[in-house]
Amino acid sequence: HKAFATELLVSALLGHDNLLVAEGEQHARHRRLIAPTFQHKNINSMVSLMVKTTARLLDRWADAAAQNRSKDQIMTMDIH
Repeated sequence: HKAFATELLVSALLGHDNLLVAEGEQHARHRRLIAPTFQHKNINSMVSLMVKTTARLLDRWADAAAQNRSKDQIMTMDIH
């Protein structure tokens, strides 16, 4: 069972009818519905996109770090 505080917070953010707060048969139904998305063939088809996206992000961070290093400043980034 989910902790009450966790359920309350997640429900407030995502609604009451979702996999993260569901339990019992409702949880099992949600899991069956999303299971095909996580099959190896589907995950494998997304790998190149995930690698490209991550590489672009790392490049942006490296550029920002290099700019701050040249200015001899402390670097602060919002990575949200």
